[in-house]
Amino acid sequence: MPGTTPSTTPSRRNSDLRRSNSREIVDVLRRHGRLSRADLGEFTTLSSQGLAVILNELAEKDVVVEVAVRGGTRGRGRPALLYEFNAERFCVASLYIGLRYCELSVCDGLGRQVTDNVEFEPGWDATRIADETADHLERLRRVAGVEDLPCNLSVVTHGWVDAALGEVTIPDMSWDAVPIAAMLEDRCGVDVIIIEASRAAAAAESQEGAAVGCDRATVFNLGPVATAALVVDGEVDEGASGRAGMIGRCEVATSQGIGTIEQLAGSFASKQRYNELAGDDVEWATEVYQRARAGDPVAVAIVDLQVEVFAFAATWVIAIDDPDRLVFTGAIGDFPERHRANLHAAIVAGADPRARDRTSVHFSSLGRQAWIRGGVHFALIRQRAIDPAWAP
Repeated sequence: MPGTTPSTTPSRRNSDLRRSNSREIVDVLRRHGRLSRADLGEFTTLSSQGLAVILNELAEKDVVVEVAVRGGTRGRGRPALLYEFNAERFCVASLYIGLRYCELSVCDGLGRQVTDNVEFEPGWDATRIADETADHLERLRRVAGVEDLPCNLSVVTHGWVDAALGEVTIPDMSWDAVPIAAMLEDRCGVDVIIIEASRAAAAAESQEGAAVGCDRATVFNLGPVATAALVVDGEVDEGASGRAGMIGRCEVATSQGIGTIEQLAGSFASKQRYNELAGDDVEWATEVYQRARAGDPVAVAIVDLQVEVFAFAATWVIAIDDPDRLVFTGAIGDFPERHRANLHAAIVAGADPRARDRTSVHFSSLGRQAWIRGGVHFALIRQRAIDPAWAP
């Protein structure tokens, strides 16, 4: 037909629509678990006949599993059927690379752990990280019985991430454009994506943490880098260049003077300040928080400064983002309870009442696990994008 291109033919449009409808059904099953065809009709706009056709196709491709309901019937004595996403078609893995340790998690197609996570301390040598990750990943997949399944690995790290090139720059680890994605792909033999930790934390909080069900949330993440990522309708706002929310380099004025958020209150800077003031040698900020809980005056003063800095930053975030919820996650999960209360009170005192009154403040129970759990969610998204079940 004159003027018709391959991309606009009826068959191509029908194929695209079929894939779109199939994805919608699978996404509903992933979110809500086992459902009947009638239940799926409530969650989608598809007719009963359209659902039947697509569900049959998905079952043939092993994307969904049909489950007969004992005692239930669907006409002429046939057993009633429920449908669920087949979480055993593939597995995903999430690797967190931090200053202090690495952690690896292996999960099924619904993001559920299939074996215990493993923590290891390879130092800051990228080659050693890749080698040890490969060894642990092979062992965990074998223990879980998923060694033969397709696997996607997401790598969560602090610092500056170039997702397109798979490179990471972490000044505190002396990493400058380290091609960690290619190194891990070569050693592990799996598809690898790189996620900046604040994005991972925000994704985890929106999917299973303190921001679940929230239309608009700002997730304040503390690690070696301080960030405030905006999540709208469950999607993390990446910004124009993919670096939205990197507020750690912004300057704030405090009782201790002017400095950037990370210089004054970052976890790495806080442990260094403690060592200088106390003449001691703690290795990590978590030890400072533990000593603050025990009443160590130097540790208490350092956490007090963090509270002052984060409250100041939070008032700006509330005014700019206007979120329904402000969620604190990451290393703040290790904060002493008294300092959490002080931080909440300082935000209430400092924020404009017109903005503050509609923003609730939450402290996540995920803590540092938000980083690795966010990696799991991004790995699932990646697997969904490359799944051969959606091929034309």
